[in-house]
Amino acid sequence: MAHPALSPRLAEAFNRARREVAAWRPLCDALAAEFDGLGTALLPISRSRRFPSLCASASLGPALRQYMTEGWCECDLREQGLPAGRKRGYVLDSDVGPAAELAREPYYRDLVRRHGIGGFVGILFHVMDEEWMASVQLPLGVSSPSAARLERVPLIAAALEEAATAIAAEVDARWSAAFAAFGALNRGVVLLDSTGRIVRKSAVAEAMLGRCGATGAAFGFPDDCTAGHFTQLCRAHPDRPFRPLPYVVRQSPTHSVVAVIERVPEPLRLFLSANVLVVTLSEHNPVEEEIAMLLARDFGLQPSEVRVVLGLCRGEMIKDMARALGIKEGTARQRLKTVFQKTGTNAQHQLVALAMGLDGRFPSAGGFVNQG
Repeated sequence: MAHPALSPRLAEAFNRARREVAAWRPLCDALAAEFDGLGTALLPISRSRRFPSLCASASLGPALRQYMTEGWCECDLREQGLPAGRKRGYVLDSDVGPAAELAREPYYRDLVRRHGIGGFVGILFHVMDEEWMASVQLPLGVSSPSAARLERVPLIAAALEEAATAIAAEVDARWSAAFAAFGALNRGVVLLDSTGRIVRKSAVAEAMLGRCGATGAAFGFPDDCTAGHFTQLCRAHPDRPFRPLPYVVRQSPTHSVVAVIERVPEPLRLFLSANVLVVTLSEHNPVEEEIAMLLARDFGLQPSEVRVVLGLCRGEMIKDMARALGIKEGTARQRLKTVFQKTGTNAQHQLVALAMGLDGRFPSAGGFVNQG
């Protein structure tokens, strides 16, 4: 879709950004060029969503690194201009305070000016009920764009919302595919913001956390050391090497859930998906693991078929099992038919009895087996 009041370069950048996740960084450069700026950073207004991997022009890399690692993101003075800026759709330094006063503020003296940045224009827009700012940084000596360029801000904000809404659907589809891929390996995925609040979780993760009693909106950490590791990762620049840290979320004599904090994969690191960390979950049940080994050894069951048997033994319905594994219900039932053939059984209760007979310690969900 063309935007006639925008420059050809910016209009083309928006068209690409509607279709390609990787096109958002070039869009930042095109936005900066529209205002003769140094670069652009896309910032969520919510501080808990700000991570070092924010989508921004490469030219702003050193400034953003200092902004995140030294904690300036927690005391961003320019946020004081939001009340005035929301009335017209953009924020300027003049909304924050007089130039003479700003020059004495550490935020401007030790961060902004150090990187050759003068003023800025923060274009406000919304994506999925969340407020964002396209913060265009201007060179030293330039406190504000010209009036003619500011007149184009409403069109730019509308184009940002349109493109962001379109690409958000693509990002959502990619996460759904990732959830399904991890689910097929019986691993859950949880997305967290920098406060540890759960942004999104897969069906497998929800089931795992539910079984160990972790059902709140916040993701709990077992000790201060793990919580500190999480905070350190939130502030670490994406170029810095990072070793994922596994830890036990919940543990009992027969069951444990192990979590690993990881960075967002590179293809999903831009824009909306940049502002979360990934926690992958895996369950460990020594009894189930032994039965799984025996089913594979004695009956030649494949891992996907073993998961169906173990689900039945836990009392899970076929349709719920399929949803958790990210497959169609018909696929799960076809796997069950194959299992019947390999094990010589012809009913779910016979199959469960066979599996539980391999190891008498197997937890049978109170002895009740669903016939779904």
